[in-house]
Amino acid sequence: MTRLTLGARTLIFATAAVFGPWFGALYSAFGALSSALVMYGVGARFGTDALARLPGPRLKRALQAVRTRGVPAVVTLRLLPVAPFTLVNLAAGASAIRLTDFVIGTVLGMAPGVTLMAVMGDRVASLFSHPTLGELGLLALCVVAWIALAFSAQALLSRRRGRAP
Repeated sequence: MTRLTLGARTLIFATAAVFGPWFGALYSAFGALSSALVMYGVGARFGTDALARLPGPRLKRALQAVRTRGVPAVVTLRLLPVAPFTLVNLAAGASAIRLTDFVIGTVLGMAPGVTLMAVMGDRVASLFSHPTLGELGLLALCVVAWIALAFSAQALLSRRRGRAP
């Protein structure tokens, strides 16, 4: 959701406008996962030396959580803006998290945002081709869902922080 950059959102919108919401979401997710895997591989290849030079205690705590908590931590990193997507992928590769945990967490964490962005992109394209009040209403519902998802993810993180030792 909020993890998606403006460029990623634009690409998802465009993909959905061309291929429809479901294939657009699928193609966008495949592209984002491919990018994540490449950067994970680079991080794994260059190892912990690169990880030690990463700035910020917030990112270091997040990566420790990734190492110890696996899939749920990766999902959280995908849903919330902790650091740039590329940096998170590099650091996850260097952090020794299992590749399967990384892939599953990435897919689960990106799915809500990519799906909503693809549906919104399709609704925008539909609104331009058939401008009706109903199409505008559907687009408004997508925007409300996007905002609700962002607030829900933030509330979940706040609750988890409250339980953390």
